[in-house]
Amino acid sequence: MRMDRHSLLRSWPWVTIGAALFVIFLAAATVRQGYQGWKVDQEIKALEAEANALEGRNHQLVQLAQNLQTSDRLDLEARKRLGMQQPGEHVVVMEGYAATGTWDSSVDLSGGVSAGTDQGSSPTASNPERWFEYFFKK
Repeated sequence: MRMDRHSLLRSWPWVTIGAALFVIFLAAATVRQGYQGWKVDQEIKALEAEANALEGRNHQLVQLAQNLQTSDRLDLEARKRLGMQQPGEHVVVMEGYAATGTWDSSVDLSGGVSAGTDQGSSPTASNPERWFEYFFKK
């Protein structure tokens, strides 16, 4: 029995070292799993934020599509992008100028302002003369 006790005492440091290594291994595995869980949580949060951003963008696009389906918006886009016009309209293109309003029908494209001018004004009159007649002669 003495031999067994003596051999047991000799093997005690090896058992202690083995137990310590086992505890270190378990601690490392636990830390690694915790880090991986944290990393997965961060990735989930990033993907949720991206999904929310995409849902917001999708909502904006749906609203834009609905707005583009109205007849007024289709008419405006056809005029702006395709240069289309309705019957009886005249299109005037001005470089560097953007207008969103409608064209006033008081402008006569044949040679002057039709509304509010004296019908006796000469079409050969100069531009300053026409302005003078427009403002000062009734």
